[in-house]
Amino acid sequence: MKQTVRRAITMTTLGLASAAGAAQQRPNILFIPVDDLKPLLGCYGHEQVKTPHIDALARRGTVFLRAYCQQAVCGPTRASLLTGLYPDKTRVYDLKTRMRDINPDILSLPQYFRQNGYITAGLGKTFDPRCVDKDNDAPSWSLPYGARTFPLVYNPNFPNPAAGGYQNPAVRALVK
Repeated sequence: MKQTVRRAITMTTLGLASAAGAAQQRPNILFIPVDDLKPLLGCYGHEQVKTPHIDALARRGTVFLRAYCQQAVCGPTRASLLTGLYPDKTRVYDLKTRMRDINPDILSLPQYFRQNGYITAGLGKTFDPRCVDKDNDAPSWSLPYGARTFPLVYNPNFPNPAAGGYQNPAVRALVK
């Protein structure tokens, strides 16, 4: 009997140690959503634009070669990208509909990671802020996320991009 108990304790200890080791070996995941980037990067084969740091990151990660937006505006597209559902399922078609108002039980990608033991943090425009709560979809994030938490700071020498200004003075002069 004692030997059976010892074996059970040993097997349980080995199982827990193995599970703890597996948990520590989870990969870190960095998800970078970008508006209007186009494939003007070295990792997409563009020869004129020099992007060595993004190219190095791409070599160690995944580069998507066939990514399409789901809707003509970013709110529905981001809701689709972050839930894996088409706009017909999320029912977010515009920049006014809040995703969780009509889908309270919807599961987002960062929320899935959070539920599986990852710490999820966001910065910038992951979800379109007009289509989620004031905390950029609070159920998705382990750490506080919102304009109040991490305000975006722009170069004071250029107009705020949210105000529709062009960053480069030469380009700004051309579009007048």
